[in-house]
Amino acid sequence: MQRFIHPRAAFTLPIAIALMASIALVAPARAGTSSSPNGVLDTDAIGIATGGGTIEIVSPLIASFGFNAKRPPNFQTGGPGFATGRINFDRHGNVVGGRHVNVPVTLMKITVTQTPTPNGTGGDAQIVGNCEAQGAECPSHTPAFRSVVVLVTDTSDSGAGSDAFQILYCTDPGTTSFPAACPETDGGGTIRTGNVQIRPSSGGSGGTAPLAPIAGRRLP
Repeated sequence: MQRFIHPRAAFTLPIAIALMASIALVAPARAGTSSSPNGVLDTDAIGIATGGGTIEIVSPLIASFGFNAKRPPNFQTGGPGFATGRINFDRHGNVVGGRHVNVPVTLMKITVTQTPTPNGTGGDAQIVGNCEAQGAECPSHTPAFRSVVVLVTDTSDSGAGSDAFQILYCTDPGTTSFPAACPETDGGGTIRTGNVQIRPSSGGSGGTAPLAPIAGRRLP
């Protein structure tokens, strides 16, 4: 005797599988969250983050970056994590789809590792830059990018091949709180050349990192 299967039942299993697959998709990185291997990123922690170098975006295209961030003089804890400094990023302005960022730093979350490198550095930081500041430069977008967030990790003194850099482009403002809506990103992996340094500081002081030169197109 042939068994009858109702047509509705034939669709149940494929739909369930598709639903489970969609739930399993990994959500994109968002600013303001922490996956730091060195501890919880803190808006009150005192530290300095500097760096510069190049990172591969999509082979064979690379981009250059430079940044510095520190706490302002007379920094008060318990706030959103105010910081000062600069972020500069160039993703091949000489090719279609190039991006350029040059913005002042407004906020920072930072953690300094408990197991520093021989040079006494190491840790993670999230650094916010304000695209709406006077003279700031950010890529055009609809709706407009109002801020950027740089995510950096310092794991070795050598930098290249170990330290990491990523920049998020956000449609939320970034002046008094960390933006949450950051629909686009560049980078997200280990840096190709250069160095990231995160170190403790007494607050309100510290050097600046020289900005890396604009990187050219890598030859095949």
